[in-house]
Amino acid sequence: MNRTKLESARLEMAGLFLAWAGTYAWLLVSGRYQIFLRPGFWILLLLALCISFAFLIAVLFRARPAGHVASGATLWIRLGVLLLPLFYLLLAQDEPLGSHAFKSRSIAPAFSRALTRSKASKGISKDGKVTLLDILQDFKEYRGKRIVTEGMVYRDEVVPARHFLVFRFFIVCCAADALPAGALVAYDKADSFEVDSWVRVEGILGLKVVEGLPFPCVDAEKIITIDTPKLPYLYPGLF
Repeated sequence: MNRTKLESARLEMAGLFLAWAGTYAWLLVSGRYQIFLRPGFWILLLLALCISFAFLIAVLFRARPAGHVASGATLWIRLGVLLLPLFYLLLAQDEPLGSHAFKSRSIAPAFSRALTRSKASKGISKDGKVTLLDILQDFKEYRGKRIVTEGMVYRDEVVPARHFLVFRFFIVCCAADALPAGALVAYDKADSFEVDSWVRVEGILGLKVVEGLPFPCVDAEKIITIDTPKLPYLYPGLF
């Protein structure tokens, strides 16, 4: 490979690592990574940013034998494969998981039991606020009490009339392992709330059997529409 082609290949590889570093920086600064990654894992993105810069510096300043540098179609294939995830990140939706994902996912009972064993009950706060994950983990603690919880609206042919399901995804690591936590909501004007809209529900928590299966059910006294939370997911403890 002549010197011109060597320098061209070197600059193309440098551009690739610069693109990756820029993407990591953008995700960190904008906070967009929280759409698909646990917030506390920002440190991993920072580490990846540092590694990308290290590769960038190595490509620009470390001398390499010409015979070890890919060229032509081989180089472009490698660059294309490594750039493809960046295009996906740029084109991916900004909205958190919603009803489209809820339809294909369900609560894993074994995982839920493991969470319950690993977490002591914290009781109900003075304002009655609990998460749907709290209800999933410790239903007996909250049953019969007035609670306030938030989530997204979902309904289908299984949900009874004058009811909707309020749900929210919880993730351990990233959106790929997301599972829904939810509860039925009984309300005379339940149909007035659009699917995927965010609501705050206040009422008494009870139990309702639907098609032979028991579900937590909030007998709602008040429901208001709210904006999408800054952190749309719930995050169980890692340890």
